Amino acid sequence: MILSTIFLTAVAYFLSTRYYKPANGWTNVGYLLYFQPARFMGYFLIFFLGIYAQNKHWFKVNGWKPSLKIFLSIYFISMVGVITIQMNLFNPITDGQKQIAEAIFYSLASVFITFLLIILCMRVHGSVQKIIHFFSPYSYGIY
Repeated sequence: MILSTIFLTAVAYFLSTRYYKPANGWTNVGYLLYFQPARFMGYFLIFFLGIYAQNKHWFKVNGWKPSLKIFLSIYFISMVGVITIQMNLFNPITDGQKQIAEAIFYSLASVFITFLLIILCMRVHGSVQKIIHFFSPYSYGIY
């Protein structure tokens, strides 16, 4: 499920930046709703990954035990990739190759930072349930 979320986020990010707007481009619907099309699908998929994780009891005390070292190292490598591509350090690559690499590294970074925050909550509080319970009345502000 994590890999499919990363893959679909990368595909949506690539298609949006390739054919619609740049990654930092904003679109408005009416006068009230502004969003970034390149990032919208990633947020949408991570939301459903959270529902999947909750249904599979990942956040319970005896649930999923992710490795901080693995998630931190993959996140660090993906952020180095994003920064390297954003700084145009690889001049000989084409725009299409740059967009594909940026989509892959960005989607890796965005999914893995979410899991790093969950892992840190598990380490600090023993479980995520306390934090979810605390923030649930204010969930409209989180999204």
